[in-house]
Amino acid sequence: MKIKIYTNTSEKIAELSEITSENQQGYAKKHGYEWGSCYFDYARFNDVILDNMRDMREQLSRVDVLMTVGADVMFTNWKIKIEDILVDGDCVVIARERTGWWPVNNDVMLWVNRPETFRVIDQMIEDYDIWKQYIWRTQQHIWNMKQELDWADKAIRIVEAEVMNQSMKRWQIGEFIVHFYGMSIEEKIKNAYAMAALFPDGMPVFKINNEDALPNVVE
Repeated sequence: MKIKIYTNTSEKIAELSEITSENQQGYAKKHGYEWGSCYFDYARFNDVILDNMRDMREQLSRVDVLMTVGADVMFTNWKIKIEDILVDGDCVVIARERTGWWPVNNDVMLWVNRPETFRVIDQMIEDYDIWKQYIWRTQQHIWNMKQELDWADKAIRIVEAEVMNQSMKRWQIGEFIVHFYGMSIEEKIKNAYAMAALFPDGMPVFKINNEDALPNVVE
């Protein structure tokens, strides 16, 4: 199975990306996955999102599974493989968000190379004029599609946050992924440095006997 991890970056988050991309590439190398990154200017979200989605679609066409992750995402248990998350018949996999009232977070997603997956992507592109004014835009529309369209409901599977998109405030050692959302960039960088120092090889063990670098250093 050919799997690729795909992230994005920009000048504004360059320092954060430097830390997290090293982690992501280390995880990918361990399991024989591809890794790639593209430029994405969040300040111009609506101007660049469609090109980004078309690029993602093209990336998916070249592999069996595409995992999209944000620049504020780190793999914290390299013993877990992406294949472990997938079940037979999966098309699109997204995780719940458990820190507020909004139910899902699309900064970590799995896209399986199947016709139904491309249908989801194409529908989102087609519906641009519907969701471009939403607060969370594509994230919001994915949820709405699952509620309103029977075929999309079948194509999109939701897993719990601890499976592949845990927030820093709820993360526990041994979980697959930590996502530094709901923080300033400075806070994200501080937590990313702490995580990188504690788990450089992705092994979920804690053997440091000092208090200088701990995760969740920012509330």
